[in-house]
Amino acid sequence: MNKRKLAAIILAAGHGTRMKSSTPKVLHAVGGRSMLAHVMAAAEALEPLRLAVVIGAQAPVVGEAAKAIRADAAVAVQNPPRGTGDAVKQAAPALDGFSGVVLILYADTPLVTPETLRALAAEVEKGAAVAVLGFRPADPGAYGRLKTNAAGGLEAIVEAKDASPAELAIRFVNSGVMAVDAAFLSRALPQLKDDNAKKEFYLTDIVAIARGEGLSCAVAEAAEDEVAGVNSREELSKAERIFQNRRRKAAMEGGATLIDPGTVYFSWDTAIA
Repeated sequence: MNKRKLAAIILAAGHGTRMKSSTPKVLHAVGGRSMLAHVMAAAEALEPLRLAVVIGAQAPVVGEAAKAIRADAAVAVQNPPRGTGDAVKQAAPALDGFSGVVLILYADTPLVTPETLRALAAEVEKGAAVAVLGFRPADPGAYGRLKTNAAGGLEAIVEAKDASPAELAIRFVNSGVMAVDAAFLSRALPQLKDDNAKKEFYLTDIVAIARGEGLSCAVAEAAEDEVAGVNSREELSKAERIFQNRRRKAAMEGGATLIDPGTVYFSWDTAIA
């Protein structure tokens, strides 16, 4: 992908109180590497011309970590936290003058792969104003449903609390990860409203804005494991298991013999000669 056509925004402002740790959530490690670093690496594989990280006011160390990985990363502060739409608004100045695809990622979703991000970005390159990464969990639960049309285009994101019984039966749900046309994003962000119980700005509302303008929206699909979010120590351990199993499988497919794979542990930078 031409790096002149891609930018990335990584949302990393969550407090992570369920981790019960003085270390910011996104700096906890999977495979010996912070979750933030995993997500930045996945984005960097697509050679983004610009990259912005949105942090909370309470965790400047997250911005420092981002700068240590990519010196020209823009760091924006969201204070107070007012939803995902507001977080992206804080990063918008870093995109001034940019034309192309904007990836919007989450620093607590460390297992997303470059291949999936390429497929997502390709939907915008093909003409969609917004492309949403979806997945099919065993239990769709409270996830927003992705309502698609006969051609496979995205018509709406329907939150579970607002869904009809027929819509609740939809098993294809929103991961939160998006690719958005930069020009559309710049005019959609000011249209977001906080007229909800939490008085927050939701990024998902840009799908309705796009459809209201008659613009097409699209979806790409990821495996559930790839978009697993980490909000607790238990979920961190699950992410570690997924990471290790990926690396074990890759090692064996590459010709390494692991007599008892479950006893072999990899670091993110382990190389097999």
